[in-house]
Amino acid sequence: VVALTMVDDARPGTHPSGGGKKRRKKQPKAARKAQTDEPDKVELEQQDEQSTDQGGALRKALGDSDKMVRDKALKLVSQQLKRGHDIEEPALRKLWKALFYTMWHADKHAVQAELAQRLAALVHALPVHKRQLFNKVFWDTMMREWHGIDRLRLDKFYLLSKHALEESLADVRSRGWRGDEVLAFSELLRAGPLARRAPMGMRYYLVDNFCAVLRSLNIGKHASGSEGATQVLMALIDPLIAMLGDAETGTLLSRLSSRVIEPLFVQNSAEESGDENADSDGQDATEQAGESLPQCAQQLADRLFEIASSKKTRERNRQFIYELQKRVEDSIESVEPQQVAPPSKHRLKASAGHSSASDINGDSGREHEESQLNALREIIKKSGDKRRRDDATNATNATDVEATAAPASKSRKRREKAVIEAAAVPANGGGSKKVKGAAAVKGDKEQKAQKGAAAVPADGNAVKKATKRNGAKASK
Repeated sequence: VVALTMVDDARPGTHPSGGGKKRRKKQPKAARKAQTDEPDKVELEQQDEQSTDQGGALRKALGDSDKMVRDKALKLVSQQLKRGHDIEEPALRKLWKALFYTMWHADKHAVQAELAQRLAALVHALPVHKRQLFNKVFWDTMMREWHGIDRLRLDKFYLLSKHALEESLADVRSRGWRGDEVLAFSELLRAGPLARRAPMGMRYYLVDNFCAVLRSLNIGKHASGSEGATQVLMALIDPLIAMLGDAETGTLLSRLSSRVIEPLFVQNSAEESGDENADSDGQDATEQAGESLPQCAQQLADRLFEIASSKKTRERNRQFIYELQKRVEDSIESVEPQQVAPPSKHRLKASAGHSSASDINGDSGREHEESQLNALREIIKKSGDKRRRDDATNATNATDVEATAAPASKSRKRREKAVIEAAAVPANGGGSKKVKGAAAVKGDKEQKAQKGAAAVPADGNAVKKATKRNGAKASK
């Protein structure tokens, strides 16, 4: 028994001292493993600290007062954004605040224009799935910092906003105006720079320049068909149209009407009326003003009616929107009868095989010209009739005035005649040639004096006195 117990005690791991030795041998391995794991964590933390230090140094360089330092930092930012597949919103917010002060320190118009273009073009350096977030952070930064911009620096930030809008829309256009991207960008504008919480100056600037930016992008050539172009246009301008129902001031309403709504249906009616008026270089007026937008008058009228009849629309804006919608519908009705336009000067001549088609076009053009001439004749005839009616009314008014003045003139002549006859009768009843001769000599002078006196209406007593006085003079 004693021998067995001694054997059992001699087995490894059973005796406290033996087991302790085994554990002491294993402890260095666990310790070594722990020691090998700890340096990895330390290295990662050091790398994070270095990256944060580098990011802070880069942002500090972007806000430096030296242009050379800012330009070098901007190149590094462009290179880092190309690898920014996992970049998040907080990092982009820090970056755009630094880029904001890069623009803040830019002086002179040429430098500001170049820098605004470079900052706006940074959106193309990011991966596609991060570009919408980049645009959102930009507009959030501009809204947050807008009230701190002084009047001397305001123009260059207007320029930056315009270039950012152009580049972001050009990015959406480069992928064929995909429906989901167009709607996402429209919602970004609705919740961002066009929202009520946005600064009023930013909203005014976007309202004034949005259609010009869309015209420069030429939506019709890059969208799929005319219907697709119209849908893209209506989706992009819908945040601006929706502002009509919630506009706080009359100035904002008038700007939305004159800068966004009116150019759409006025342009469409101008395009339907024909393009015969070309300049010496062969360019139409529409080409001089820029590329025209797709025709969307009917969709515009429907959308305006929907906003005007909404319960959320302000009461003071409702009547204005209804009147605007009626103007759009009137423009559509005025355009519809003129579907057959005369042939333009720049239309290519038809070949010999298509002579019949050219004859039809020529006949339709002549019919259109004859209808226009007939309309002009009717207008001239109506204007002549109206002028004759006006002359007749003036003549009747004149006769009425003369008729009212006639009794007064007749009574005045009777009084004059009575005075002259009384002066011609001698006072003694017999009379003589000398008296009659004297009366005839003095008659002309006295007649003139009596006419002047008779021009003033007098009462009966005055006339009798004058008659007696004249008779006495004639008898003498």
